[in-house]
Amino acid sequence: MGRNALYYDDYVLSIQYFNEVINAKPFLYDPYYFRAIAKFYLGDWQGAEADCSKAIDLNPFIEDSYQLRGLCRIKQENYQGAVDDYSTVIKYKSLDQASWYNRLLCRIHLKDYDNAKKDIAAIHTKWPQYTKAYELEAQVCIMTKDTLRADSLYQLVTEKDKENGEAWGARAIIALSKGNLEKADTLLDRAIKYSPDIVDFYVDKALIAFKFNRLRDAMSNYDKALELDPQNFPAHYNRGLLRTEVGEDNKAIEDFDFVLGLEPDNLLALFNRAVLYEKTGNYKGAIKDVTRVIQQYPHFWTGYALRARCRRKTGNAKGAADDERKLMIAELDRTFNHKRYANKSTRNRREANIEDYQKIVVDDDTAGITKYAEEYRGKVQYRNVEAQAKPIFSFSASSPRISAIGNKTYYWKGLDKWNKKHDVQKPLRITNEPGYTDEGTLKQYSADIATLSSRSDSLQESNLFLRAVMYCDVKDYSSALSCMEKCLEKDTTSAILYFQIAALKQYTLGFMTNASEGEKVHGETLFTLHSIRDDLKKAHKLMPDNEFICYNLACNYMNENDNNNAEAQFSMALRINPRLAEAYYNRALVRMKLGEKVKAAADLSRAGELGLYDAYSILRQNRLK
Repeated sequence: MGRNALYYDDYVLSIQYFNEVINAKPFLYDPYYFRAIAKFYLGDWQGAEADCSKAIDLNPFIEDSYQLRGLCRIKQENYQGAVDDYSTVIKYKSLDQASWYNRLLCRIHLKDYDNAKKDIAAIHTKWPQYTKAYELEAQVCIMTKDTLRADSLYQLVTEKDKENGEAWGARAIIALSKGNLEKADTLLDRAIKYSPDIVDFYVDKALIAFKFNRLRDAMSNYDKALELDPQNFPAHYNRGLLRTEVGEDNKAIEDFDFVLGLEPDNLLALFNRAVLYEKTGNYKGAIKDVTRVIQQYPHFWTGYALRARCRRKTGNAKGAADDERKLMIAELDRTFNHKRYANKSTRNRREANIEDYQKIVVDDDTAGITKYAEEYRGKVQYRNVEAQAKPIFSFSASSPRISAIGNKTYYWKGLDKWNKKHDVQKPLRITNEPGYTDEGTLKQYSADIATLSSRSDSLQESNLFLRAVMYCDVKDYSSALSCMEKCLEKDTTSAILYFQIAALKQYTLGFMTNASEGEKVHGETLFTLHSIRDDLKKAHKLMPDNEFICYNLACNYMNENDNNNAEAQFSMALRINPRLAEAYYNRALVRMKLGEKVKAAADLSRAGELGLYDAYSILRQNRLK
C-alpha cells in the first residue's frame, strides 16, 4: 500500500504506511529506502539521507540506496560524500551511466579537475556518443579558462545533437563573453528554438538588445523571462530600468517594489524607486527612500540633489537649504579633486557602487554548471504554510478525526481509568485540535450540558469537570472557567485540574499573541502568561513525568519569546515521549530563532516522519541544511 501511494506521488500517505511497516519489522531495509524516496520529494534531504544510511546498514549490497543517498548529499552540498556513494555504485555496476555522470559533476563542484578529466576519459571510452560527457568536459575547460577548447566541444555537441538547446546557449555565452554580440544573438535564437523554457536565454538576449539600444526588444525578453520565472531578480531590476527609460514610471515602480521585497536593503533599487517617486509626484516616498540611501552613502551628491528638490516641493525649505549647502560644498570639492567613474553600461549583481544605480545588472555566473541528472522524478505535494507554532493540548469530549490509516490518538496516564469510573457517554481524550462547532454539534452539546447540569450530582467534581471540557469544546470559555474554579475549590491536588484551567486561560488569552503581557478579565480574575505558567508549574509538580504539561509549559515560554526555556521544556517533553510530533515541530521553530538550523532541520524531519507534514513545507521554504 505504501508503494502504491508512492507510485501515485502521494508521498505524505506513503510515509504513514512505511512507518507502520518499520514499526512492525524494523529489520527490513526496503521501507527505509522507500520512505527516503518520499522524504526526498518532500524536500527533507537530511531525513532521506538518514533513511538511506539505515537501509545501507541493514543491506549494504543494494545500489539504489547509495544512488539516492548521493542525490540527498548533493542537495546538501556534501559533494565529497556523494562522490563516495557513486564510487560504491560504480564498483558494483561499472556501466551505470547516471552514477558516472553525477560523480563527474560532483568532482567539478569540488574543483577536482584531475579526477574529473579521468572520469571524462572513462565515459568517452564506455559511451562514445554520449554528448553530455562532452558538455561536462567543456565545463571543465571553462573552469580552467580554456574557452577556445570549450567552444569547440560545444560545437561538437551541436553537430552530434542539433536540438541541444543548452549547448547552443553555452556557445552563445562564450561568444557574449568575447564581445561578439551578433554571433551570441544568433546562437541564442537557436538555443531558444530548441529549449524555449530556459530563463537565462531570454535574460541574455535582453542584455544584447540593450547593448544595441533596442529597448523595447530588451523589455519583451525580460517579460518572457518573468513569465517563466516570476522571481527572477535581474529581469525585474533591469526591466524597471528600461521602463524608466521609456517613460513607464508606474510599471517601473512595480518592478522595484518587487526587487525590494526580495532584497529590502538593496540601496540601488531603493534610489531608483526614489527617482520614480519624484517623477510621479510621491515626494514623501522619494524623501523616505533617498534618506535611507544617504545614511549609507553620505557623499552621494545625486541623492542630496533629489532630496532637496522633493523637500522644496513639500514645503520643507530648511531641509532643502541644508541639502543645497552640502551640494555647493561638494561642487567646490569636485572642482579641485576630479573623480572619474568607469564608463560601463552594466554591473555585476554583487557590485554595490551607488553611482551605478542606472546600470543594467548581470548575474555573477554566466556559465553555470549543468543540472544533475536525477533518476527519481515525480510530482511533489508542496504547500506553502505559515511557520506557526502548533497549539497547546487540552482535554476534549469530541470524537477524534480520522486519517487515511487510522486515528491519531494521545495517551494521558489515568484518563482511561477516569472515563471507566465515571461511565461517561462522551469519553474524554487529550488533544490539541479544537472541538467541532457545526450547528448539529452545538445543539447536541447544549443538550448534554443541560442534562449534566440537571443531575443530582451537578456540583460533584467529576460532573463539573466534564461540563468544563464540553464548554471548552464549544468555545464557551467563561462557563468552562466557572466550572473549573469550582473544581479547584474542592480539590487542589489534581494535576489534571491545573492543566485544564491553564489551557482554558490560554484559550481565553489567545495562543501566540504578540503581547507577552496580554491580559483579560474573567470575573475578578486577571489572566496573564505568568499566571498560566503558575498553574502549569503546579500541574508539573504534581505530575512531573507528563509530556503534555511540559509541552504546554514550553508553549507558554515560546509565547514570551523565552526561547531557551521553551527549548528546554520541549526537550523534556520529548525525553518523556520521543514520538510527540508537535514537540519536535515547535522545538524546530524555537531553534530556528536561536540560529540552530541543523538541529531545527532534524526536528522538522522527525515531525514530518511522525505525521506533521506541514514540517516538510517549512523545511523546504527555509532551505534548512
